[in-house]
Amino acid sequence: MHKYAFNPDPKTSVRVYGRSLHISHKTSQIICKKITGMNLEKAKNLLANLVSQKHSLDGKYYTNTCAGSPNGEIGGK
Repeated sequence: MHKYAFNPDPKTSVRVYGRSLHISHKTSQIICKKITGMNLEKAKNLLANLVSQKHSLDGKYYTNTCAGSPNGEIGGK
């Protein structure tokens, strides 16, 4: 088991460790920063919307869901 400098309250906190995930390191960092501090239901909804491509993170990912262009391109090009 990993040792952490911070010992969280087990009733209100979770620790997660992932291996062999089919996601880039950069994308996983962005998602983790986004869901840090969220309550469980909001985090689940965000992840479900990311998988179904209904939501994007800062407009950088899943650009086919961007408004303003019929084909989803940013800037209407």
